[in-house]
Amino acid sequence: MQSPPGRAAGAPVSGWEQKWNVALAAGKSEGVVNAYVSAVWGSELRSSLTRAVKEKYGINLEFTPLSGSEFAARVKAEQRAGLNMADIYGAGTP
Repeated sequence: MQSPPGRAAGAPVSGWEQKWNVALAAGKSEGVVNAYVSAVWGSELRSSLTRAVKEKYGINLEFTPLSGSEFAARVKAEQRAGLNMADIYGAGTP
């Protein structure tokens, strides 16, 4: 994995960096990351993020835009079913 900006190669890795590295490796292994995001995230933003993630990490980023009530209902239903369909969540206004 690449060292984050501002951290020298070989320096100790913090907790968030360890989690990031695991998530990044899983995304590269699967080739795709599924994101549930607020419906206010427009198509231009989603397209820009998709391109940037693909260029930087070689991972496809797929979005499911949801309203606030849809967001909560879907996540709760998936949790009750023992599913975890989204890899990341993005809420609020960009």
